[in-house]
Amino acid sequence: MSETLSIALKHQEDSFCLDVAFELGPGITALFGPSGAGKTMILDFLAGLRKPDSGHVTGPLGVMLDTQNRVDMRPDQRGIGYVFQHGRLFPHLTVEENLSYGAKWRSSDRQGPAPHDVFQILGLDTLLHRHPADLSGGEQQRVAIGRAFLSRPDWLLMDEPLSSLDTPRRLEILPFIDELSERFQTPILYVSHNADEVLRLADQLILLEDGRMRDQGPVDTVFNKREHFAFLGRADASGQATELGTILTARLTEHDMPFNLSRVVAQGLSLWIPRLPRPIGAEVRLRLSASDIAISRAKPEESSILNTFEAEILEISPAAPGQAHVGLRVSDAIELWAQITDRSVTRLALAPGAKIWGAIKSVAVVTGAAHAPPPKQRHQA
Repeated sequence: MSETLSIALKHQEDSFCLDVAFELGPGITALFGPSGAGKTMILDFLAGLRKPDSGHVTGPLGVMLDTQNRVDMRPDQRGIGYVFQHGRLFPHLTVEENLSYGAKWRSSDRQGPAPHDVFQILGLDTLLHRHPADLSGGEQQRVAIGRAFLSRPDWLLMDEPLSSLDTPRRLEILPFIDELSERFQTPILYVSHNADEVLRLADQLILLEDGRMRDQGPVDTVFNKREHFAFLGRADASGQATELGTILTARLTEHDMPFNLSRVVAQGLSLWIPRLPRPIGAEVRLRLSASDIAISRAKPEESSILNTFEAEILEISPAAPGQAHVGLRVSDAIELWAQITDRSVTRLALAPGAKIWGAIKSVAVVTGAAHAPPPKQRHQA
């Protein structure tokens, strides 16, 4: 049985034209792009809720859609679960009854999580007898996610499931999604236009723009391509430009328990960050924003900043008015970006080829998806 989804879709709707073709593998793939790019349309076609003008979808159960040969499998036959932007829970049912509804639709020949396991991971044990009206927005979305997993789908589609929640609630739920996917080997196609959500959750990334696939690959590889910076800014949910920066994959090497810190190392770059609840040897993805990197001509001494490194300036380019982006080569494997004022560029006489010191505050480092020591494996259910 194939673990991949092979997708080719074409659809014209008014002036909008969708034309995409890609394959999805195990893990969590983020479908990322601005509003109106066609993300939800793709999910609806995959789930069988809508039919495209032409295309095909092939997955673990074989051919689900083939417009040329008039194959169009019913939604309940496709083995695909769907979590919408809003939970769409049944208001007259309790949490336990809503969850049981998901289990009702699962196929007996598919492996998947037991209800107790899902209740425990999502922290729903104490909510089972409540009704949706008595739950917070975050609790409702956890129930919706649990219901989808209990249907034991071969694939799970998630359409911006956290977009209606504030930042603390989003950060609370993201680890649940990651753990459920990893523990029960459920591949997920996760729609988002929030860059930090993608960083914290996804393994692979598809950039979608105006109905076309702009790029696909590992999250760090795609995000670090400079040609995508302007596009990523337009895709961000906040309406603000996604800040220039670099994504690195690092390994956890040390915990400093008295000071609640962890040390991570990425290609020789050693950084102290707020303590991670992960074992030594775990992988973690880091996002280093350009505005959080300071530049000095001399090594900073007696500073509160714990992370310093030597680097060579690769280039200096305009950023916002009165500001500049400075490309830094830290090693053969690592290039970072700093965003500083034009005045600092002049005052420090910065130019390509100059040797400088960089500094990054520990509390400024954003951490993303973390995994067990290599090789990365997904547990059997």
